[in-house]
Amino acid sequence: RPLGASDLEGALGWLAERLGDGPGGKYPRVLLITDGVATAGDTETRALKAAVRALGQKGVERLDVLAVGGLRDEAVLRELTAGNLAHDGQRIDGSAPLSEIARRLTLACRSGIKVAVDGAAWVWPESLDGVQPGDEALIYADLPASRPLRLTLDGRPAALAGELAATERPLLERAWVQARMDRLMHLREGALGSDDDLRRALGREIAELSIQHRVLSPFTAMLVLETEFDYARFGLDRKGLANILTVGSGGLEVLARSRVRSPSSDVLAQRAKRGDAVADGFGLEAPEESDGPEGLQDGVVGSFEGGVAGGVVGGVGDGVASSEPVQPVEVDALAIPPPPPPSLASPRLEEPEGGVEEVIVPDSPAPWEERAEQKERRAEPYTGQFAQVKRHLAAGRVAQARTLAESWTAEAPGDVLALLALGEVWEAAGEKSAAARAYGSLIDLFPSRVDLRRLAGERLERLGEEGLDLAIDTYQKAVLDRPDHPTGHRLLAWALLRAGRFEAAFEALEKGIEQHYPDGRFARVEWVLQEDLGLLAAAWLRAEPARRQEVMDRLQAHDAKIESEPSLRFVLTWETDANDVDLHVWDRRQNHAFYEHKTLLSGGELYADVTTGYGPECFMVREPDAAPYRLQAHYYSRGPMGYGMGTLQVVTHDGKGGLSIDPRPFVVMADGAMVDLGSVGEGKTGVKAGGR
Repeated sequence: RPLGASDLEGALGWLAERLGDGPGGKYPRVLLITDGVATAGDTETRALKAAVRALGQKGVERLDVLAVGGLRDEAVLRELTAGNLAHDGQRIDGSAPLSEIARRLTLACRSGIKVAVDGAAWVWPESLDGVQPGDEALIYADLPASRPLRLTLDGRPAALAGELAATERPLLERAWVQARMDRLMHLREGALGSDDDLRRALGREIAELSIQHRVLSPFTAMLVLETEFDYARFGLDRKGLANILTVGSGGLEVLARSRVRSPSSDVLAQRAKRGDAVADGFGLEAPEESDGPEGLQDGVVGSFEGGVAGGVVGGVGDGVASSEPVQPVEVDALAIPPPPPPSLASPRLEEPEGGVEEVIVPDSPAPWEERAEQKERRAEPYTGQFAQVKRHLAAGRVAQARTLAESWTAEAPGDVLALLALGEVWEAAGEKSAAARAYGSLIDLFPSRVDLRRLAGERLERLGEEGLDLAIDTYQKAVLDRPDHPTGHRLLAWALLRAGRFEAAFEALEKGIEQHYPDGRFARVEWVLQEDLGLLAAAWLRAEPARRQEVMDRLQAHDAKIESEPSLRFVLTWETDANDVDLHVWDRRQNHAFYEHKTLLSGGELYADVTTGYGPECFMVREPDAAPYRLQAHYYSRGPMGYGMGTLQVVTHDGKGGLSIDPRPFVVMADGAMVDLGSVGEGKTGVKAGGR
């Protein structure tokens, strides 16, 4: 099956290792079957080109691409087939008849046909490479309207059939902008590929074009802002709405969205405070001219690592001073106000008025058993085919669950829930490598969705050795894309620790602590991150005690201290914004901690109730003597985000640097539903010393 994330550079490297050395090797021709969309490993185009050139050192003279899939990265395919080996190859449509594919594979390709347009500021492509008789090529140029079109190929005038026709700008503009961005990408990955300063500058220019014209690029992605509160939170003044074509009474008409006035940041903030909602900028006040992006806009916006105040999305005119550009976002609004930010006023271990008294009822129901009327009111966590798969698995009917999941993914190969179901049944069948491919498909299908990247990583991490490397890779890319999400930093750090990479884990968490997060966005996240750093420090010093002074100095620099006592932590994170998932903890005496009552009588505390999405919600027990603990996640308010998905990390520390990390990913589909996350600990302590 076509499952798994695509490590294209890794695949080419794998081939190079298996070919004979030197010129005149056994295989002078290579046919690569791909869509060109690399989602794992080194995805930079220059790395892919270097991998192709490495094949040339093993005797490969020509690489052709058979392009398959509905979505293809044509720019990458062009870079793979041209300018790397002794002979350039062809990019062949995989849906073409077999006779056409065979014909193209047996013909030579011609390259270096220079393209020029008199008086044009730029032309793309600048040369025709890897072409064969009968090929067609689209040529774009920035030519003043007053200049006639004079096209030359290798210095010879090209005869034009017919005349150029004027057309409405929105009909052609995005294709023209895409060509311009392709040209800049070619410069960035080719002739200027070794100059990092120029690469960064070109990356910014590409992102600015993407923002202004609403055309996605390798440095842009899609994000939906759910509410006006979010626009105020990110400082978005919706002035840069792109004009679009629409159907009017007289046929095609241009809707000048740029003439719609947007409320100011102050107005947005005031309306967000009141909970007012708007509908994406239409019909707001009086018209106002806008020539394009000024700062952050409603549409595609740019983000660069380390260069955005507040650690959120930044873009043109936003004072971005950065290193490598990463995935920005496209923004649209829905008219749904978010929950209010959580209050940070309540102190830790707050004791109820009048003190507390632990009551144990000998004849009470079995631990964690709910009353019948409570169960009747509680929604089922799963629905539809996913619920059927889960019921089969719960009953031990793995074969039936497998049949259902495999037929489901065959019918809907891009369905997230279907892929999760497939991974779960393959896990239950003991086929962890296959399960890793199912979860890796989430990365391949949604490489620009950091929430789904992290979801895939949470599932892959649970597989252990079969999925850990890919989990680390996807967490790293998620952190680059959205450094303003603390969840990404935490997940990356703990995955690196599980891989035995102590210093890298520590560095990843340091970056998370150094990142600035919007006030009130992630309640008490600094406690969680600082304590995480103390735990990682303890594990690192256990492995490398000679580095104690260095580790202690770095802890002090982040106002953290080493964790030297046994402890048990439950950390809940989820991959949806503007909604509320709650952690519930029960001890063996049926004491219950949750958002309304954050402490257990037997010991332990829930740090905060995060109501605005993502988490983390952390419950910590210093002396876990009331095990086993029962854990649940409650989908308190799904809002506009659909089903919930995330993970619970169970982190056990023996007080001497011995850590145990148990990831428990989950899905909850129904508003108000409670999903069981299992129990932790047997006997008195519930702490398992040593190991990872």
